[in-house]
This record gives sequence, C-alpha cells and structure tokens, in this order.
Amino acid sequence: MGKKFLKFALTAALSLSCLTVGFSSASGLNENAGTISKNGYMISKVSHQDRGAGEIDGILPFELMGEEKNRNQSYVWSSVEYGNYIYLGTCWNPISGIYYRNLKNNLTSLFEKRGDKNPAQKAGTVATNILNVVYDGNFPDGANSTKGTPCIMRVNKYTYKAELVYVEKESSSFVNWNGYRMAIEYKGKLYFACAGYPTSRLLQIDPKTKETKVVMQKTAENSAFSNGIRGLTIMNGKLLVSLATDGADPDHMFEGGSQLPQAYQNAIKAIAKKDVRYKDDNPRMEGVRLLETDNPEDVDSWKVIANQETFDDLPACWIRDSINGGGLWDLAEFNGSLYVSMVTGKTDATTGVTNKQGFAVYRGDPQKDGSWKWTPIIGDTSKGAQYEFGLGKKQSCAGNLYVYKDHLYIGGYNDPMLDLADIGNKGDFHLLYEDLKNPACLNRMDKNGNIELINDDGFGAASTQYLWRFSEYNNKLVIGTFDITTLAKGFTQLTDGSLSEMTPEEFKKKMDYVEELLESLKKDPDGVAVVSDDESVDEMMDSLEDMKDIVDESNKSRATEEDIVEVYDEMINNYKKYVKPLLHEIDPELEKQIDDIILNSTVEDFVYYYGCSQIVSTQEAGCDVLVSSDGVHFDALTRNGFNDKFNHGGRAFIPTDNGLFLGMANPFWGTQLWKITDGSENPKPETDKPGTEKNDQPSTEDKPNIEVNKPTDSTTTTIKPNENKKEDNKKVDTGDPTQIMICVMVTLISALFVAGLLKYRKVK
Repeated sequence: MGKKFLKFALTAALSLSCLTVGFSSASGLNENAGTISKNGYMISKVSHQDRGAGEIDGILPFELMGEEKNRNQSYVWSSVEYGNYIYLGTCWNPISGIYYRNLKNNLTSLFEKRGDKNPAQKAGTVATNILNVVYDGNFPDGANSTKGTPCIMRVNKYTYKAELVYVEKESSSFVNWNGYRMAIEYKGKLYFACAGYPTSRLLQIDPKTKETKVVMQKTAENSAFSNGIRGLTIMNGKLLVSLATDGADPDHMFEGGSQLPQAYQNAIKAIAKKDVRYKDDNPRMEGVRLLETDNPEDVDSWKVIANQETFDDLPACWIRDSINGGGLWDLAEFNGSLYVSMVTGKTDATTGVTNKQGFAVYRGDPQKDGSWKWTPIIGDTSKGAQYEFGLGKKQSCAGNLYVYKDHLYIGGYNDPMLDLADIGNKGDFHLLYEDLKNPACLNRMDKNGNIELINDDGFGAASTQYLWRFSEYNNKLVIGTFDITTLAKGFTQLTDGSLSEMTPEEFKKKMDYVEELLESLKKDPDGVAVVSDDESVDEMMDSLEDMKDIVDESNKSRATEEDIVEVYDEMINNYKKYVKPLLHEIDPELEKQIDDIILNSTVEDFVYYYGCSQIVSTQEAGCDVLVSSDGVHFDALTRNGFNDKFNHGGRAFIPTDNGLFLGMANPFWGTQLWKITDGSENPKPETDKPGTEKNDQPSTEDKPNIEVNKPTDSTTTTIKPNENKKEDNKKVDTGDPTQIMICVMVTLISALFVAGLLKYRKVK
C-alpha cells in the first residue's frame, strides 16, 4: 500500500506539472464583492464588505478570534431573529479538517513503515501539500481545521455589527463539537442544537443577558453512533426536538470491556456524567427519539413521544450510514399534523456496502389523551406508506420540509459526501455519477395528502445536490441550494477542463504546490533528504507523454453531448445479449478471454470517472438562490454563489424587516453573510443598546400557513429543465456535508484515472 500510494501521489503531481494545455486569459478569481442587481432585487454582501472570493471572511471581526479561526467558521448552520439581532450558529470546517485528518492518519502509518524520521509531522506536511495541489491552496490549513471551535454570534440587522455570544469548548481527540445545526426561539429564549461526537446538546441562550445553559445533553458510548440533535420546531405551544442515542447507560460506561484507550474511556465517562437526562421508558433502546416539552429548563418535563420502534426501525443512526446517520432529519407542522422526515439508507457493518435508499416521512397526530398516532406517508408501501421511499429516487437520502402557503414542500437532499468517500476508499465513481444524474428534486403536498413533482433536475443543474434551506420573504418562497461542482473538480480536474481554463499565474501557483508536495515526499531517515528508491521516478516520467495525450484528447472531447456511461452501458448490454452467447457456442475459452477485456473492472471504473468529469465540466460552480411567488415557477437570483465559486451552499435564511439575510456555506474561506431586498423595506435603524430587544412572538424557520388560491399551472418552472446554470454577468465560479469521509486520499483519484486509462489502452 505504501509504495502504491507514493507512486500514485507522485504520478498525479508530476502529470499536472507536465501539462502544457492552452491557457485562458480570464481571471481565475472574482472581483471583490459588491452589490448585485437581479430581477428587481438588490443583493449585497454584509460581512467584510472589502473582501471578495478567495479572501478570508467568517463574519466576526478578525480581532475577536483571528483570521484563521474566522476562516474555519465554514457555515452559518443555523439562525434565528430576536429583537434588533440575527443570531447565527456556525459549523466548524466540515470538509477541510476531515480530508486532512484522514490523509494524515493514513500517511503516518505509511511513513512509520518506511522508516521516516518524525512520521506524524511529515504526514501532516504531506497531507497539507496534497490538499494544496488538489484545491490550489484554497482550503484552510488542515492542522487548524482539526481543532474546532464553533461559535454562536449575533449581528445587528441594521448596523451589521457582529459580536460573539458563545464559543464552544475546543475539540479534542476525544470530544468533537461540530457546530449548531438548528436554532429556534421559544418563550423568549433561544435554543441551539449542538452536534458533536460522541456528545450532543441543546443549548439555551437568554438574548437579554446572553447567559447560556445546557438544557439537554446526551453522550454515546459507541463513537461510531451518530449521536445528534437535528430537528427543532414548535407545535401546540410545545417545543419538539429530535435526536438519536445509542442507549448507553452513562453511569456504567465501558463496564463490559472496551478496546478503546483508557484515556478515551475516561474522557467519555467524564463528559457523560454531565449529561442532562430526560425520562425514557426504553432508555437502552438504540435509535432515534422525538421529544416534547413546555419547559425546556425542567428536565422532568421532557416526554418521549416517538422512538426507533415507532418508525418501524427505519431511521439510520450510524456514522457509516447515509448522511452520517441522519436519523430523524426534519420536523414541520402542516395542516394540524406533525410531519417527520428521516434518513433510511444503511451501510452493512461487515461488508461496508451501502444500501442507498430514499427518505421516509411519517405523519404524527396528537390524541386527546396526550399520546400520538403515527402514519407512514412516504416509505415502505408494504407497511401502509402511500408513496415509495424518496418519492421514487433512492439518491434522495433526506427530505427538507417547509410550509409555504397551503402546501408542505419537500426538498430533495442527496448524499454526495458519502459518495466522495467511496472514491477515496475504492477509486469508485459509480455512486457520484448516479448522484449527478439524479440531482435534487422538489415536491409538494397539498392539504389532502396529494404530492406533486415541481422539479426533478436540480433546476437545470446536475451539480445541485441539496435543496438545502427554505424561507418566505414578502410572500415569496426562497430556496438555497448546495452545489457540488467546486468540491468535485478537485477529483476530476485532469479531464474536466479546469487546467486549461487557468491563467498562467494560476497554473504556475499550482506547479509551486506540486513542487512542495514532491519535496515533502522525499525520504528523510537520517536528516539527509534523498528521493525514495522504492519506486522508479524515471518510470513515472516515461509515462507522462501518454498522460499529456490523454488529457489533450479529454479536453477536446469533454463537451460531447453523448454520455460516456450510457454509451458504455449500451455496449456492455449488446455484448452480453448478442456477442457473448455466440462466443460461448464457438469457443468458451475465447469467450473468457474477451470477457476479461470487455468486462474489465478497471475500464468500468474509468468510464464512470469520465462520466462524472463530463458532467462536472458543464456545471457552473457556486450555489443557487431561487425565488418564486407561487411555489411552482422559479427565478434565479444567483446560479454561482453570488459570483463566488467557494460559496457552495445557501444554508441559513433570516427574513427581517430590513431584508432577507442569507448565511452561506463556504468551507474554503469562511462563511459569509448576505442581504437580499426587493425595495419594500423602510425600517427605522435602531441603536444597538441594551434593552432595545423586541419581545416579539416566538419566530421559527417554518412560517405558518397562508391561505391563497392554488396556482393554475403546477407542472412547469421558468428555468428550462436541461439548461445549464448561467449568471448574466458570469465570473468564475461546494451537508449537510456532516463529517466523516473515510480515507479521502484526493490526489490518489487523479492517479487512478491515469492508471486505469493506461491499462485500458494497453488491453486495446
């Protein structure tokens, strides 16, 4: 494994350094952020207005936390308005740190076996250099990205002044706080759901005093269990919360023995003793819980109203499962009932095979005696569900719920992060290809339970993998998407045209990163740098001419309209149907030899790699923000992350009397805050003084129903189904990427393509 990895890494790096494809004169980075005018809307950047694409943001003043910590506040993951302020909960870098950590862990083992001096330190350097080559230095430093400090901040909605409210404790090798996934106001207090491993908690904030209190906390004994709080909503005057637990007894952890280091066991037991525990009739049951309370500060008031058994054991709760074990994904009240969406795709713990399966939705109806009646709506039709899993799309692993006017909207949410991990593990692009061929879809349900499809092609973009968050602004429905293009291009850049579109300056910078990677890969056992002789560098150099030809041909043909996977599948089907039976009759031995060529798994892997590359090459990077006055016909306020390809998601909306604020997901340079207005606002700026908070009624991200007439045309959109994303003034150009991407050796992927194609050419 060690020799192979070094050869792959060197081959990929050297192949990049020898590419002499044509350069574009277009700038690789966008102009600094300003004000965008689109379809009657004014869109402006609120945070660090002097900074644009490829520059550190993170919303908070840099003097509070420093630029690097700001940069790692990657997502505004949750938001809620109170008084003069919008409160924002961040997600600590969910991608860069994981890439770095997995690369470093694997490389440390490799360098230990090779006999390098200070293998862990060397592995960290090489991991950083690999990420720099693949993403052109646009990821934060990996060593810092693995030390998370997510935070809660507030921004004055009139003056835009940002201040720190709460900083979570430093992550350690035992306890990792990822960030604040959801937020809501309830009875004058703010509640933030903090996701973490192996502990999750519900944090209460008094917005008048900024005092904080943990009102619920749960620790898992098994660190492979996705122990997290996800859903928050209010119904019938009660706060509802969904979470998952492995059923561990906090008072008797690890008493049955454990292979974990004692230090780890001690740390988990110590934090478990601080758990705030609710009453549970089935405390040892492994799986999800849905709870309600009318007094979150009184732990005895919490009541379990549904669990894993209630939902027919469907919810996926292990980190290895779809969306890292998404469990009960989202909650929404609609037409007097509670709708609960859940992730159901599970991975076999023994084989590692993932069963991709679409989301399920159950309806809950409160009964007079305080119990709940649960009915499957989407899921297992053999158990009474009216609609099949994922509404017929197995790639739609989760469903985001939102009520707009007289409909419940269901936004599709694929799981490309799990599939990127499959690339790192196996060099297998099959699952990512299927995601790109089946982008996020939008459906809606009326009050009679009828579901109609609004859009099934990502609103014209294969790269739209989540319809991530929804909001209502001046009676219009607004959707923010997640776009996979910028992340995916790190895996497909050899053939998707990324290199040919670089300016000479950008290409030179990449080559500098390649040189740094090559230097860091040298063996240094005695303090004297020598190139490792376990593989022949000359042999790799000899193959570069072939690689240049491959890339040149790929760039020429990448715009073809024919999907290489579809062509390949048709060829294979025709071979099996017509040719193989004939060969078997003529000469079974010849049949076997040809099978070995035609059905070669390496060839198939390359075909799917190139299929992904074909699609990615046509996509415009950066998220979309879509708006509709009827919930059916949509216009795009942006198709490229407000001219910033690193804004791969529109994650959190906060509608206010001073416009619609939007918190971005940007794991490269830090989250940003934007504001959208349509000219209807005329607020009176209020001073930022103590005591000026407005004691408004509790506000949630799900707005109440507003009765209007149904649109006459519910089957079309104003965005053409097969139209690629385009922005009028186009510049250059991604979760809930929620964590684990096992062994993501990103540079390995480019090399796998080269190795696969070279082998394919030889057998031809």
